[in-house]
Amino acid sequence: MTSQLVGADYTDGALLPNYVNGRVLVAEDLATGQASLRTRDQRVGETAGAGVVRGLWVSGSQTTLSVDAGLAMSAAGEPVVVARPVTLQLTFVTTAAMVDRSDFSCCTPDATDGQGTDLAAGILLLVARPACRLDGRAPTAGPPTGAESPGCAARWQVEGVEFRAVALPVPAYVAGEQLTSGNRRNLVAHWCYGTEQLDALGADPFGFPTAWTGFDELSAADLTPYDVPLAAFSWDGSSIADLDNWAARRRVSDPRPVPSSWAVTVSDRRLADGEARFLQFQDQAEELVSRGLAGSAVAPDHFGLLPPVGFLPVANQQFAQMAERAYRSARTEERKGAEHTEEEQVTEELAGEWAKRFVGAPEEAESAAATGTGTSKVYSALGEVAESSVGYGYDPEEFFGPLARLGGFVDWELAEWALEQSWRRPPVSTSQDVVDDDIDEVPGMQTHVDPNRLHRIRQSPITYYYVLPNLLSAAYATKARRQAAKKKRAEVGLSRSNLYVVFTSNIQWALGSEPPAIPYPLSSFLR
Repeated sequence: MTSQLVGADYTDGALLPNYVNGRVLVAEDLATGQASLRTRDQRVGETAGAGVVRGLWVSGSQTTLSVDAGLAMSAAGEPVVVARPVTLQLTFVTTAAMVDRSDFSCCTPDATDGQGTDLAAGILLLVARPACRLDGRAPTAGPPTGAESPGCAARWQVEGVEFRAVALPVPAYVAGEQLTSGNRRNLVAHWCYGTEQLDALGADPFGFPTAWTGFDELSAADLTPYDVPLAAFSWDGSSIADLDNWAARRRVSDPRPVPSSWAVTVSDRRLADGEARFLQFQDQAEELVSRGLAGSAVAPDHFGLLPPVGFLPVANQQFAQMAERAYRSARTEERKGAEHTEEEQVTEELAGEWAKRFVGAPEEAESAAATGTGTSKVYSALGEVAESSVGYGYDPEEFFGPLARLGGFVDWELAEWALEQSWRRPPVSTSQDVVDDDIDEVPGMQTHVDPNRLHRIRQSPITYYYVLPNLLSAAYATKARRQAAKKKRAEVGLSRSNLYVVFTSNIQWALGSEPPAIPYPLSSFLR
């Protein structure tokens, strides 16, 4: 045996009754044992991490909030359990009446006096926390002396949950973006994420605060370790607006045992915030589709900040027009029979390969490649895809405006990879000025751009792409299936489009440095 005891400490240790025959047990002993076991459970809960485990989705009407059944874990390690859906009325808050417990009448259930207070208007955070109340009545025996008459006590401690609305001190500007009635939902969410504080991380990571989210600005009395945030919303005294789950809702994240400025760089909570930011955008974008507002939506009107990666269902007009223009241009070039440059030859060969997928007939693709019609075959097939695609969605050119440019095609693997890498990347401001730069006049830029393609480019902060598997799935469908699906979707009304794009913010690299790049020639197909 090589280990040796070097010390021990029993200060404030758990007290558990030592049960032996003949011992006299009193209520205090049993209560102390219960409290010790509860503390042990609480510590186990803390090791699991805080957040929503399942359920607890919040929906609302004009004056009520509904919370689905579910389970969450508070930062204090206490479970928050909603056994069945709960509806919360916001027009008043009921308070419990005081009951006289001086005699046996206290064995009757508590009553309420029906009085309440109005919920103050403002931007609010709905939180849930565990609660406990006494229920039922059990008679108690009088003392052996008989000096006092028998009484009663509560029979059960019933565990439950209580909901509170906490006022959020959201300023007029969040991360430099002015709060408006249109973008309030989005910017309130970014206030909760701590977007503005994270902007300063790169300036001094050694001195970055260990508390950076908007929730960290709330007082300990307003947001306790026992509270689990569920949703943020606006309340004007008579109606609910801008209800958003992902502004507050987080998955369970690992505890953060790093008591230093580097906590933000290694914290699992940072990743959970990034995931919530992405889901907040997707949820709000989907709501605009369901309300019939997506087709004319402009990003700055609804979003002060966009996530670094997102997905948008799109209407087929833009894609159909691009395919048609590209098809006509390709046919013109094919008829001319002009000599191709090296770049055009590579594109032609790639087009021939992709014609096999879109055309679906290898012999026809080989014929197309032999006659120099591969490119037009691809665009013709893409035109058919666009024609058969139906559903309601965004117009990317209208939605992004100068903020984004079309990048072409991308595989799903790259789209998913970009999403997974985005949790820590900063969002994109929708109010920034976007200008055209002549890359010939930018020192050093020529070293990063193909000399054959030097031209005026728009310095857009976002690039969006059509996703190949999405297009291929439509291309493989038979005409009959397309028509049947088109008819079915047309009957639904505002159904989501079966075409979508993925957008990603462009990473800025210093001039003179060599950025990592993934060559993807297919992006040149839709120039």
